[in-house]
Amino acid sequence: MLLNGIMHNFNDGQVIFEEDSLGDEAMYFIVSGEVEIQLEGYEKYGSNTVATLKVGEIFGEMSMFNNQPRSATIRSKGLSAILQLDLNKMMNNPLSNTSPPLTIKILSHIASGLCNKLSHMNKVLLHTIDNQETD
Repeated sequence: MLLNGIMHNFNDGQVIFEEDSLGDEAMYFIVSGEVEIQLEGYEKYGSNTVATLKVGEIFGEMSMFNNQPRSATIRSKGLSAILQLDLNKMMNNPLSNTSPPLTIKILSHIASGLCNKLSHMNKVLLHTIDNQETD
């Protein structure tokens, strides 16, 4: 088994999960389309969107590590196809043959994504992001 996940399709504006909802210990990989990260109480240029994620990016990965409620609302921007992955189940399933090199690549992708998001949020907090970067 390479990656055992569940494929979901979302329409424009459809909420994938809401801020403060309980996490499902899964992460999501954008196969097609885009999603917006939205924060309650944040507003810039009339929107509460702090970032837009595109094909190949991941979201929801923090719940795999901290078992805390979701830190943001994720909403589909246009039509999107999202692969839901539960890495913990894959690694702990004795029937899974997910290879250690693949697991390391996935974890490296998660770490890189988290670093990029932290850097972006630092800019958001400092109000230094221009309109082009938030589109």
